[in-house]
Amino acid sequence: MPEVPTQTASATTASICLVMHSFGGGGEKMALLLARELASLGWSVHVACLRALPALRDHMPDKVSLAMPKGPGLADRLRFLPVLLKLTRSCQVVLGTLELQSLLAAALVAPGRATGWLHKDLAAYLEDRPFWYVRLYRALCRLAFARCRTVVCVSDGILASCQRLWPDLKDRFQRIYNGLDLDEIHRLAQAPLPAGVADFFSHEQVVLGVGRLEPQKNFGLLLEAMAILRDRGLQVRLCLAGEGSQRSLLEAQVQALGLAGQVLLPGFVNPCPLMRRARALALTSRFEGFALVLAEALALGLPVVSVNCPSGPAEVLDQGRCGLLVQASASALADGLQEVLAQRPDAGAQARMAARAAEFDLERILPRWIRTLNKGLY
Repeated sequence: MPEVPTQTASATTASICLVMHSFGGGGEKMALLLARELASLGWSVHVACLRALPALRDHMPDKVSLAMPKGPGLADRLRFLPVLLKLTRSCQVVLGTLELQSLLAAALVAPGRATGWLHKDLAAYLEDRPFWYVRLYRALCRLAFARCRTVVCVSDGILASCQRLWPDLKDRFQRIYNGLDLDEIHRLAQAPLPAGVADFFSHEQVVLGVGRLEPQKNFGLLLEAMAILRDRGLQVRLCLAGEGSQRSLLEAQVQALGLAGQVLLPGFVNPCPLMRRARALALTSRFEGFALVLAEALALGLPVVSVNCPSGPAEVLDQGRCGLLVQASASALADGLQEVLAQRPDAGAQARMAARAAEFDLERILPRWIRTLNKGLY
């Protein structure tokens, strides 16, 4: 179903504090995009980061203030607490932008005024965790959710998952899809690539993977699929755009699979110019929330092959009508990539992708946020 605007952007303005604790992922990108849009409507917008992340300063939107600890140490964080309390008490709405740390912090410092924002399927996230971890995590989530006015889930899958885990709080959850600034995505896609990356993309068949180099993204599966394609005689390259704790493990796997020279790990770079030049995007995550990178690929007309993991890919790809969904195995992923690489998307496929991306247009999504946040003012 298309996302139908429920209310135009209200002229009512207020003050809001967005609580963050990390930077570099899709959830943080969405938080800063929402901050930008609210500030443009005249809201007094503040971002409070629970950790010292200097790089965040370079990405703050105009008219949005930023507060964070002066340094990374525990003492700096403790000294930041009075600043956080003063800031959140001065704002009418407090938004915990990422589970669990920032959401819990928002709920504790602003009970009754806090709104939570969930970007991942918690049931899938907890599936393979130790029993004690699951009990503690669920207890902390309940503590936070019970103190929030509402908890925004970025997909129907997350919404259903949360309502199963906390049935007594099911009325507290609602779904608002992540919004895309389509004009900005197309503008960013025109940017030039760095020399080394541009040389790599001069090859005709480049598959792109985008995300943090962390276990959740399961990029090792993509490397295995690339080795299968190589063994089938296909001349295909892979670019993994992102950074994280698994870089050294992935680099070692590249060497072990004999893929040296065929795989590039350029670090954290803007994915939009890469999408414009790639032949396909592959997503191999063990679980997702909304899978923002898939929506961005649709906006740019880039064919997608995605593992059908909980809970975002099937939803974003309209149950496979706008991209290929495969099982979480290297052979199934290799088969899907080989199928997509063998053909160019026709006009009908491009039209379906563009229409689906338009359903996530920020102009459609922002009114839902305005209505949700305004409810806390009365």
